[in-house]
Amino acid sequence: MAQVGGGRWRRWLYLYLPLGLFVIVTLFPFYYMAVTAIRPDREMYIPWNRPHFAPFWTLKPTLEHFALQWWCSSLWHMVHLRAYSNRSSTTRRK
Repeated sequence: MAQVGGGRWRRWLYLYLPLGLFVIVTLFPFYYMAVTAIRPDREMYIPWNRPHFAPFWTLKPTLEHFALQWWCSSLWHMVHLRAYSNRSSTTRRK
């Protein structure tokens, strides 16, 4: 089948361009969450109007937030389980 003249640009205009914009708009929040998760604390609170401010990437990535979150959540879980087991083993059942 021969394409009618101008079929290629119509495909780009009506299929690939909207699809590309949809993919970018859909994936941008996940990209921004990932960049924010590896950003150090001192870069997190920089004012947006500061010269050379880069909100969409970081120059010194760190995994400190992941380590802190894992430690705090596992510590809380351990304390909660210990308190529950002590309470259930020391209460009298009639």
